[in-house]
Amino acid sequence: MVDPLKETLDKKTKKSDVKQEKDKHMELIRSTLRTIIKLSNLADSANYNKFNLFYKSIKSTDFKYIDVFQQILIEMESSDK
Repeated sequence: MVDPLKETLDKKTKKSDVKQEKDKHMELIRSTLRTIIKLSNLADSANYNKFNLFYKSIKSTDFKYIDVFQQILIEMESSDK
């Protein structure tokens, strides 16, 4: 389960990609991050060490998309209220 998510987050755009391709890529990243957040909220997710390590790496300040991740967390928290 972790490997496809990680692969999606690690995928890079090409310099020659047009704006539309870059926008699609960013939406894919956002969708992947939303999925990861939802999975982390499942009761069983604590039982999967590989997923927990992956989730911790995403929450770290070294993560490439940490700003996007934090923004999505805020959006999801406000929509749950």
